[in-house]
Amino acid sequence: MAAVKGLWEKKIDICDKDAEEAEAKQDHKGLLVASEKSLHFRRQVYGEGSHEVAGAMQRICKDYNKVALSLMQRNEFKAAEKLLARAEEAAADEVALSATWNNFACLYRRNKKLRSAVAYLERALAIEERSCSPLTAQSHLNLCATLSQLARHGEALDHAQKALIKIYEVFVPRVCDGAALEKGDLDEALALLCVAYHNKGVEHEHMLQMEMALEAYASGCQWAARLAGGCNQLSRTLHRAAQEVKAKIPLPAAGLAKFDWLLSRSPPRAGTATSELHSQGKTDDVTCWKPKCAFVPNCLHS
Repeated sequence: MAAVKGLWEKKIDICDKDAEEAEAKQDHKGLLVASEKSLHFRRQVYGEGSHEVAGAMQRICKDYNKVALSLMQRNEFKAAEKLLARAEEAAADEVALSATWNNFACLYRRNKKLRSAVAYLERALAIEERSCSPLTAQSHLNLCATLSQLARHGEALDHAQKALIKIYEVFVPRVCDGAALEKGDLDEALALLCVAYHNKGVEHEHMLQMEMALEAYASGCQWAARLAGGCNQLSRTLHRAAQEVKAKIPLPAAGLAKFDWLLSRSPPRAGTATSELHSQGKTDDVTCWKPKCAFVPNCLHS
């Protein structure tokens, strides 16, 4: 009996090694086949309710999400949908399930199925709020962007404001640590803060609340100036938005003075650096000025 178990464990080790090599080579098919085999062998050795099987399920969920996102980038939506369905089956906890539903939302939004995207985002958000997940702000921003596309601007604005509150709840205690801010440890939180102000400004603009839109953009500019020394795409986008909205406001020069002062304190600098969060995400959404809200894909982190 021990010899048989040892044989199965050797097969598990081979599958795990194959999965690691396939991932390194970006061999998506090989990665998923090796992961499924590893799960099968673990079930044979350890049983369905074991810690080993639960860990293998978690890895499968991560792998299927990762490959599905890669397929989405190539617009292979049907194949990505099948992989996400498998990831949903394998999700071992609410964190994995929430991330998978966020990726379903990303898929349906890119495939123009906006109501389906909203439904998945709302389901994910319910989990995140219950578990106090750090991804809550991103889901609010994604709901904002998707509802905006459906012309539900009042609801979209509400989610942008809720995202700001969530970001500040995490950000403010940490920003007091000047060293952390200086080292760039908070760049992702800063980027999210800028996106939230951007999306808030967009929704005010859709609702013809131009002064409130300008105030949101100007606030975003203040924070964007601290990202990579102000040399980033978000900073330039927010400044452009603020200047375009300012031109639409029929106020005397004195009424716009405070905004001019804010914008003059955080001018965008020349350069092409972008935040890591946006270089990996949907930068075309935030740079296409129509206006349009930014969508921040929620990936399942390893």
